[in-house]
Amino acid sequence: MITLFSSVRLRKAFSILPAFALAASVMPSLRAADENPKYLDPKVPIEERVNDLLPRLTLDEKITQITDDWGSRDVPRLKIPAMLKTEGLHSQSYATGSTIFPHAIAMASTFDLNLVGQVGKQTAIESKAADIRGTWSPVLDVVRDVRWGRTEETYGESPYLVERMGVAWIKAFQSEDMFAVPKHFAGHGQPVGGRDSNDYGLSERTMRNVHLPAFRAAIEEAKAGGIMAAYGIWTDGLPDNASPVLLQEILRQEWGFEGMVVSDCGGPEHFLKKHSIVQTPAEAAAKAVLAGVSMECGSLYKSGALAAAIEQGLITEAQVDDLVRLTLRTKFRLGLFENPGSPKMNWAKLPEYDTPESRALARKVSVEGSVLLRNEGNLLP
Repeated sequence: MITLFSSVRLRKAFSILPAFALAASVMPSLRAADENPKYLDPKVPIEERVNDLLPRLTLDEKITQITDDWGSRDVPRLKIPAMLKTEGLHSQSYATGSTIFPHAIAMASTFDLNLVGQVGKQTAIESKAADIRGTWSPVLDVVRDVRWGRTEETYGESPYLVERMGVAWIKAFQSEDMFAVPKHFAGHGQPVGGRDSNDYGLSERTMRNVHLPAFRAAIEEAKAGGIMAAYGIWTDGLPDNASPVLLQEILRQEWGFEGMVVSDCGGPEHFLKKHSIVQTPAEAAAKAVLAGVSMECGSLYKSGALAAAIEQGLITEAQVDDLVRLTLRTKFRLGLFENPGSPKMNWAKLPEYDTPESRALARKVSVEGSVLLRNEGNLLP
């Protein structure tokens, strides 16, 4: 019996040897695939790289990609780079000693598209030096009420001038392998009594004739990489950050936009605290996700509200994945996986800042944008 048992066990051992041999032959290839994943291969098409990378992320890691933390954070475990941003309205504003240009309202007074383009290009050069690759600018709101406290950030009251200035600035900025996020989409420049974040009460004709053309040109002509939704309300009693009409029907279906949608800071949180269209943070996060807010400036997504929305069945993780794709796609397009730079921006005074040439450019914009008034008939006080 001992001999029989031993021979049976021996036969079983030999019978499974091919399986072990097969496993041994496969394991090196699995290890190689893990060490050299498809998403890290720059020769692979971007969509294939996104598809390969996305399932590897945990939900928490996905949330870091769609929550603003001076931009989109890195994920060292997967070699996902950070993608940092600045405000950039009239300088590389997250900096020490960068070139300070006149505000946009003064740039508009030059009526010089080439000059404004030079400002956009220099802003990009100084931003990239600090490991920044994007900017939340320019402001493309058409001002209809000078009581509004952000008038100086705009190119003024003319829809045509705002459009042309915006396109010139964005094209020049993005020519340095950067991405621009024009704002605030849309109607933000026609607030109620000088106060934004309210129901604009604008007709569709006014919106499309006055407030949308500059954004459409920024997307279709200048190919802006992102867009920021405004605080206010235009359609169906829904804030712009929760509006499928603005962020899906017009932006993506009509205009074919494929980039990121950034919330204005705290916008989705206002659903609960200011606009009172939801009862819980999870509901607020769900509305932002369903509208397509793919980069939240605020604490809602990362506070646990987004995860709670998934747990409660208000949204699915697949719907969150659709937003994460936009961030990853932008990082791949910018070449950040091949040249990641620092995960944190450089706040030091850099050689690229405030050069004699850039200071001369700032002075030229200031001179060309000056407006002289003659006080005839004691019209002015």
